[in-house]
Parts: sequence; structure tokens; C-alpha cells
Amino acid sequence: ELDLTTLNEVSIDHILHGLTGLNSSFDDELSPSARAHALLIRAMLIFPLALRPLLDEANVAIYGAPPRKSPSKTTWGDLLAQPPFADAVSFRHEEHGVAHGRLAMLYAKRCGPLWRADNVHLWLHACASRITSLFASSAFASELGAARKQWSEGPLCIAEALSKDYASMPVEEGQLPNAIEKSVQARLHPPRNFGSMMGLGRLARMDPYGGAPAPTASIHTPAILLFFQLLMPWVELDRTGTVVQALRWKDVGKGMKQAISGHGKS
Repeated sequence: ELDLTTLNEVSIDHILHGLTGLNSSFDDELSPSARAHALLIRAMLIFPLALRPLLDEANVAIYGAPPRKSPSKTTWGDLLAQPPFADAVSFRHEEHGVAHGRLAMLYAKRCGPLWRADNVHLWLHACASRITSLFASSAFASELGAARKQWSEGPLCIAEALSKDYASMPVEEGQLPNAIEKSVQARLHPPRNFGSMMGLGRLARMDPYGGAPAPTASIHTPAILLFFQLLMPWVELDRTGTVVQALRWKDVGKGMKQAISGHGKS
């Protein structure tokens, strides 16, 4: 039986166990249900890009009402617009991010239906709400961010398998979707600057596979800002919500300040 009351037993140290060199018996302090919560939250911390494909395969309504018994009333859409999900692209593993992306998509395709059951969906939502609430605290966010940054730059125990066996899986075993492929290529190909328009236009990048611009606007951007972004002919919408970080009102303010200061210097 699902026991969400034990979510309160899960601390930052439990979540970061194994990522920051804590004692190997640290999880033994937890009850079995709390340990399961900690493991799921830890997975969301280091593999946040796996969540949206899993929700899609489980036929979850992203902007629908959250599970009735969830301790949080935040919709999935709002959860995905917050760290660690909103900035997930910046924290993929530097060497094995592509392989992790392929494996996440394969897992979602093959196991997505297993997450449709009410209790399982409830558990997933409660744990996602827990990790986003921790990131809402500046002190916790700093510690969690440092840990996943350290993980993204460090060696992995199955590095050889990730490099040789999973980096380029055959088509019949599942193909890397365009959204994740483009996010990988965005780091390898320099942007074409069409003018930022105080952040509304952002930067357009060419897709080396199809020649079309890769996504530069997020579905999690506030509606009014997104409307003006999409007026730019070079802007492409990231419909997955996983590739491009959302533009916020404060970004526009910073863009205006930079534009004004730059004009004053010229």
C-alpha cells in the first residue's frame, strides 16, 4: 500500500546519497516506503529529462487536475516548468547524455503503461512535487544543484557500456527523438544571432539533420511572452517542454537593461 506520509522522512542527505560520497548504509535509516520515495526522487534529480516522455506514454494530462490524493495540487505542467525539470538540459551528463536520453525514451516506450495505475501515478506526482518544493528553497537548491552538476561531470561505473552499447542503438530498438537529438546538437553547433529583441527572439540554431531551426521557445514560457516570441519568423516552439528553458519576465527586464546600456556606450 502506498504510504505518502513517509515522504517527510526523506531528507536532502537521503536524496543525495550515492552522489556525494555518503555512507553506504545511510538509506538503512529509512523505512521501506521512505527508501522507495528517496530512490525515485534521486532518479528525478539526475534524470529529469526522462519524466516528460514517461508522462506522455502513460497518457497523463499534463495540464489536467493533479491526482486527487496527492499532497500537492500543482499540475504536471507547472511542475515541469520548475527545477530540476525546467533546466534539465543544462545538467545532462556531459559524456553520456545522449545514451541516457536513448535509454530514457526506450524505458518510457516500453514501461510507460505501467505508470498509468492511479496509485503509481499518484506516487510519481507526489515525489515530483517533493523535489520541486526542495528546489524552491535557495539553500536546498544550491546543494541539490551542486550535486547534480558534480554528477554530470564525473565518471560513471558503466561508462564503457554507455559508450559502446547504448550510444547508437539500432532503429528497431528505439530511435532518439528529434527533441533530444536537437538538444544534443545545440551544444555542438554555434547559434545564429538574429537579434534578441530583449530576449523575445532568443537565438536560432540550425538543425544539422534537417536544416530547419531547432526549438528556441518553450511551452512553459508565460503565454503573453510566448505569443510575442512566436511572432519572430525564426523562432521554433519546443513542444516537449524539455529542450529549451522557459523565458521569464525577469529575462525581458535584463534584456532591456542590456540593450539600454549597450546603446549608451555606442
